[in-house]
Amino acid sequence: MLLIMKRITIQAIGSFVSLLVLHHFTLASFVPPLAMIPPGMPSDTSDDDITRRKSLLSRRSLFLGTTGTIASVVGLSELYSRGFPRLYKPSLDISDLPQTSREGTLTIIFHGAGGPDAYTAELVDKLSADKSNAVYFPDWTEFSSNTLRAASDGLSVGNQIGLGVAKRLGDDGDDGPGTVHVIGISVGSFAAQAVVDAISAYRLRQGKLRQPFLQVIFLDPFIARGVYDWGYGKERFGRGADTAFQYLNTDDPVPFTDQPLANCRTIDVTSIRPEEIFGHDWPLVYYARSKEAGKIYELK
Repeated sequence: MLLIMKRITIQAIGSFVSLLVLHHFTLASFVPPLAMIPPGMPSDTSDDDITRRKSLLSRRSLFLGTTGTIASVVGLSELYSRGFPRLYKPSLDISDLPQTSREGTLTIIFHGAGGPDAYTAELVDKLSADKSNAVYFPDWTEFSSNTLRAASDGLSVGNQIGLGVAKRLGDDGDDGPGTVHVIGISVGSFAAQAVVDAISAYRLRQGKLRQPFLQVIFLDPFIARGVYDWGYGKERFGRGADTAFQYLNTDDPVPFTDQPLANCRTIDVTSIRPEEIFGHDWPLVYYARSKEAGKIYELK
């Protein structure tokens, strides 16, 4: 968690420095030379009048320069967070995606921005103990560690894995796993939802209802995408799944992780958090240590 906050701080400082630099050059293009007399001003204008008009021009230039700079920084940040410009599409080597029988369950777990840690290892070990459950835990740290682009890159990575699962199912849907269980942790929720979207689209194309059965779990999901779309996940996460759950903590400082999702059953675990466990980690820890971990619920 400290690593996440450190990255956010570094990027914030970088944005601020960029703002100052752009602000300087923008002002240089707007502020007129002090000796310049505005067009149409009589040559016999008093010194006080000239000074007042120069001051007005300077204030207007300052406003235009500052506003333009802020708009430029925000706009460029939004483009960057959406993956532009990009010379390549985020992808992983998914050759180790497990083969699963029709009677089995394929569980796909996406870690958060900080990458794999002791808590994610605990969850993987817990779910791997069930031999009918094939657990796939891709390391996408290369993309998740980029604070601005993690959400968009997560959608790309998740879509790639979802298409890989759909390919395993075959044209008739009778191959591959009978159940796909996807778990997204924090910003990994974007990748989890992309898997759901890809498999849901496959089922629609094949005319297959709940084949495979699709369950998704969001553990303190981060819901903002880019600079503007702060509520992206609130209305999207959980769509297309047969069952969808959210484990929520609301008293930690991590932004955009404290709102219930519209398409999920929400379990708020804030009030039972032990003091020694950081709030944003708590939904993951709670789920990994609970009897619900790995269970499939056909509730919809």
